[in-house]
Amino acid sequence: EPEAEASKFDEVIMSLDERIADKEAMRKTVRHEYRWKKNFFNQTVVRGLITNSSDSLVYKRVIFKIWCQNRTTGKEYIQRFPIDAPLEPGETLSYKKTFLMDWMSNTNHVEIEVESVFTLQ
Repeated sequence: EPEAEASKFDEVIMSLDERIADKEAMRKTVRHEYRWKKNFFNQTVVRGLITNSSDSLVYKRVIFKIWCQNRTTGKEYIQRFPIDAPLEPGETLSYKKTFLMDWMSNTNHVEIEVESVFTLQ
């Protein structure tokens, strides 16, 4: 169940002994662009770019929140996924995520946002 997986992921994030970057600073310094499509196997594939426009913050982990709604049932799904890679000031990082157990079947709209970032201490 995707919601149960997201809940477990939230618990892990909350138990980490790391400092989460200030939300306001994150909004000002992290830019995110993405595209999504269905592949031949009807899996959702997300490709994106994330840019750190900060002068001094180095991000080591970015947590994305992905949302979609089933066209038939109207049920909404939310899932989170991390990108664990250093993101230096001024750097742009590309990523690709394929959802193998496609809970996003029968959707025509996907939204992805940066939910949180972790800084190097």
